[in-house]
This record gives sequence, structure tokens and C-alpha cells, in this order.
Amino acid sequence: MAEHFFGLLWGDLRLGLLLGVAPPPRSAEIEHRARDAALTFLSAYWALA
Repeated sequence: MAEHFFGLLWGDLRLGLLLGVAPPPRSAEIEHRARDAALTFLSAYWALA
């Protein structure tokens, strides 16, 4: 489950950062990514509980 959450959270950003082709995210983007990842994750796994 953690792998799915981190996949939702990072998307393709991690690769871009590692390759140096993406700028570091600003705090607003970090908050947006965290909120979207959490909502998607909870909606997907809530049904399994």
C-alpha cells in the first residue's frame, strides 16, 4: 500500500528531479500533490476496508 501512496505522491517528479530536468516543487505544489495523493489513496483503499 505504501508503494501505491508514494507513486501517487511523486508521480514522475522524482525522476525529473534526479535527472535535473525538473525544478524543485514549490510549497503550494507540494501541498497540492500531498492532498491529491491522500484523497485518491483513501478513496481507493477505503472500499477495501
